[in-house]
Amino acid sequence: METVTLSVSTGFTTHWLMPRMGKFKAAFPSVDLRFQLLNGPLGGPVDDVDLGMRFVSGSDERHEAVFVMPEILLPICTSLYLEQHIREEQGAEVAVGTVVNLSNAQPDWSGLFSPRRGGEALNSLIFSDYAVVVQAALLGQGVALGWLNVVAHWLRTKALVPARLDLMKIERLCHLVRARARPHTPIVSHICDWILSELHEDLAEIAAEYPMLNLEAELRESP
Repeated sequence: METVTLSVSTGFTTHWLMPRMGKFKAAFPSVDLRFQLLNGPLGGPVDDVDLGMRFVSGSDERHEAVFVMPEILLPICTSLYLEQHIREEQGAEVAVGTVVNLSNAQPDWSGLFSPRRGGEALNSLIFSDYAVVVQAALLGQGVALGWLNVVAHWLRTKALVPARLDLMKIERLCHLVRARARPHTPIVSHICDWILSELHEDLAEIAAEYPMLNLEAELRESP
């Protein structure tokens, strides 16, 4: 068995990787996968892991970085919640019942939503772990902001749907990063390629299902 350690967020692990662990094990039966989990921002060194997901500008003298996708966000909820609780208002706002938010989230997206009835306060659930934010959305508790690299699987399977058909593209770029000082093993490159292939399949399916998102164009404009 070969041991490979990934440094990734709890959200990515829970909501993107775990649903396809059967496929991973079939592709890499001799790999013992271990995790360094981050429940906050995707940051920190990757010196003690084989591969990490980070928002960085690219490779540097100490790190080799493989581009994954730009940072793209969109409001998400279940199809039932969309049907029962959400309506479009004049302008950019969307009226919702409850917003499920990440504490200290950047960017601040609360202004995109308004209460369902005038004069009401906007209900909210706030969590410090993004994995819980997505889980609450999956359970129909409200509308959450979806980091596409995390929620792509649920959008592809339609367990979650866009709460509105537009995207927020942020300046940051998502990469898979490895420290140049660590021994380079072929299995790590194969796992990196597998993650890229699986995620890009998700994105292609989402783009085809929701052409109004203009996702293909947003991805083409990236490096």
